[in-house]
Amino acid sequence: VCTGQYTAPYMTWHITVDGHYAYIACWWDGVRIIDFSDPSNPTCVAHVLGWYSGAPPEDYCYAEDVAKSGNYLYIIDYGPFPNDDTKGLYIVDVSNPQDPVVIYRYSDLQSEGYGIDAIGNYVYVADKNGGLEVIDVSDPLNPATTAYCPLPDVAYDVTVSGNYAYVANYILGGLQVVDVSDPSSPFIAGYYKRTGCFAMKAATQGNLVYVADGPAGFQVYNHIALQPGIDDEYSETSLSILYQNSPNPFRYSTTFKFSLKEASYVKLSVYNIRGQQLATIVDENMKPGYYEIPWSPANEDHALTNGIYYYKLEVGDKTFVKKMMLMR
Repeated sequence: VCTGQYTAPYMTWHITVDGHYAYIACWWDGVRIIDFSDPSNPTCVAHVLGWYSGAPPEDYCYAEDVAKSGNYLYIIDYGPFPNDDTKGLYIVDVSNPQDPVVIYRYSDLQSEGYGIDAIGNYVYVADKNGGLEVIDVSDPLNPATTAYCPLPDVAYDVTVSGNYAYVANYILGGLQVVDVSDPSSPFIAGYYKRTGCFAMKAATQGNLVYVADGPAGFQVYNHIALQPGIDDEYSETSLSILYQNSPNPFRYSTTFKFSLKEASYVKLSVYNIRGQQLATIVDENMKPGYYEIPWSPANEDHALTNGIYYYKLEVGDKTFVKKMMLMR
């Protein structure tokens, strides 16, 4: 039974609830704060970073998702319109929900965030480019990205519970489970791959993880039964294994790691997000074994800017691809 209703002038995109307040991401209408202490009469008590009609104000954003931790509300804007300088993580003091104060916009994040969650001093951003970015917000006036964990596909949503971030990772990734016990060094602990169609949203309760899976409906997974964090193509019967580069993100140099089960022709290359080849690291016949290949983009003919890059390992007729991030 519907006991009450509030209709936003434009749209209601995402929502988070704390106490008797609902914080609604309304896209170009920013965020509206709804007091539902009387559920039969929910009332808008504040409106921030948005507009409904006429010209936009000086400060506005396209509120894609919201998360709250302590006295702060976090709003993600992935920058849908390049001509509008709005992309960023917005930090809003909502210690008084009826008088929210925007205190900072962190525009240096690497992600194009579709979803966020906030726990303690960290904000977790689901990157539509395929990854999870971790941002330290212990100083709200000086937030900083501490880590980036590449994922197989578009990250639509993230929810954090305990030591894990559960990421709805669209078609290729299903539900990815990222260990964030050390937020500065997240890694894929396992996955449920793949879900019925394409994972769009995730939620948790206890050991259960709930996934909204597009036209495939709704699935429930038991985290106790988590699969090992290793892709099918890298199983024990595979001819080769390509590991995640380390460190990642990296500043000046990183190391590529892989193992070969038999002698093979091997090519290891680096590409940008447009698919342009930037460097060839290995191009030769190699014996079976485990290899660590250091690489520094400073040694190449072209300087690389901060961002996401791909590295591809070709072993005979097999190809493996992973993501990495340069962040200086």
